[in-house]
Amino acid sequence: MANTTAAWRFRLVPNGDRTKWTYYDIHNFCASKNCSDGALPTSELIIDSAGNLYGTTSTGGTTTAPLGVVYKLTRGANGWTLSVIHTFKNDGAVYSGLSYVGQHTGAPWNQVSPLLGVTTQGGKYGKGTIFELTPNGSGFTYKIIHSFKTSSPAAFDNPLYIDSSGKMYGLTSGNSNVDDAGTLYEVDGGTFQVTILHGFCKLLNCTDGAVPAGPLTKDHSGNIFGTTVLGGVGNGESLCASTGFYFNGCGVAFEYSVQKKFSIVHNFCSLIYCGDGAFPYGGVIVDTSGTLYGTASDRPDLFTFGYGKVFSLSYTQNQWSETVLCEFGDPNCIDGAGPSGGLTMDGSGYLNLFGTTYGWQGSPGNVFEIPH
Repeated sequence: MANTTAAWRFRLVPNGDRTKWTYYDIHNFCASKNCSDGALPTSELIIDSAGNLYGTTSTGGTTTAPLGVVYKLTRGANGWTLSVIHTFKNDGAVYSGLSYVGQHTGAPWNQVSPLLGVTTQGGKYGKGTIFELTPNGSGFTYKIIHSFKTSSPAAFDNPLYIDSSGKMYGLTSGNSNVDDAGTLYEVDGGTFQVTILHGFCKLLNCTDGAVPAGPLTKDHSGNIFGTTVLGGVGNGESLCASTGFYFNGCGVAFEYSVQKKFSIVHNFCSLIYCGDGAFPYGGVIVDTSGTLYGTASDRPDLFTFGYGKVFSLSYTQNQWSETVLCEFGDPNCIDGAGPSGGLTMDGSGYLNLFGTTYGWQGSPGNVFEIPH
């Protein structure tokens, strides 16, 4: 496995007035022979109460079955040290990050409770698993707690959302036909029994969305929000369907309410030339007022929609309305292209939005900040 597929982890430290940021490498993956430390880290990091970082890679680990690893980054006097917690072999392939009880509050992991994640392969039926890693004093004990039978967990960074009661929520991405366009599911924290809350593409022409992607979130009332990258109703239906999937539409933002009702918050590409964005791969986050924020990549490599957008969705007068906060490629807004990941909100009082782009037409991508 070549080092060119490795990627890296980094940190950015602001100066006093936040006008400049200093970049530091933390770890260059595939630094060990045969990439035993993993390669292509596609998921977000989590942090524990001691300041250690944890994440996953989507490949590497072994040469015979490079399905990725779970790793820990420990900071010392001479920098950061990576240790592999688990190497995936025949037990699945991992694209999503790790989750834990209390994560939704912003609290760091307590280093005691289990870390949980999902795989897109492996398990009893070969359709993926939910696994837990429990500290055992000298390391971690790995255990599969659920094997999916039909639809596999989403092959995007879609970590489990765990609420204060211990219930878990996640997405399966399905495949490229309307028989399985993905699901929204709930997992009981005690029995680990899985309940399907909604199967996507169950409405005519997939107007309820198809192929869910990105992290889920809950507002203070307990309503669940997420996104799909296809399906819905919009001006770009025929173009979006030409991706090779059997779905119309350029994606939706959806809500699953505490009353157990599924509804569409926004149909993307509802404006001419997809002025409201298309293909929201990164899910949404929510602030204390209940406003949602996310990114739409627009996929400029396939279409001429644009270079991507950052949007907000606000609920006023009994309806949701979208505002485009920033359009990439606009010199008056922000540089970069293709914001395929989600957003992070600064919790230190600034309430700014942060994210990344994957780049386009020679641009290698960037990290951006938008005042909130």
